[in-house]
Amino acid sequence: MISTQTTSKTTKSSNSKNLIRAESSMPSHQEQLANLHRIEGQIRGITKMVEEGRYCLEILNQCRSVHVALEGVEKKIFKRFLQTCVKDTFKRSTNGDAEPLIEELVTLLERR
Repeated sequence: MISTQTTSKTTKSSNSKNLIRAESSMPSHQEQLANLHRIEGQIRGITKMVEEGRYCLEILNQCRSVHVALEGVEKKIFKRFLQTCVKDTFKRSTNGDAEPLIEELVTLLERR
């Protein structure tokens, strides 16, 4: 089951995004906290390795592990976004109301 929290926050700075968010329920990502805390610990470990002057490949292997773990969190949050926010927006959309969301998705994907 996907947990969500209802929000109705709006600001004038990004009206198109706020139109999408104003009527949707934001999914909870609480289950990702354990992963994020583990990643945080890994980063502290990398910092210690650098401070200790450890071998480059050991540090690089740990950096790669953090990168992969963070990508995993990103994928899970993105999947939840598609399952909730995007789905809800398209269900509610009439007369091109989903266009701001489509633009937001395109912008996000272009940054990859």
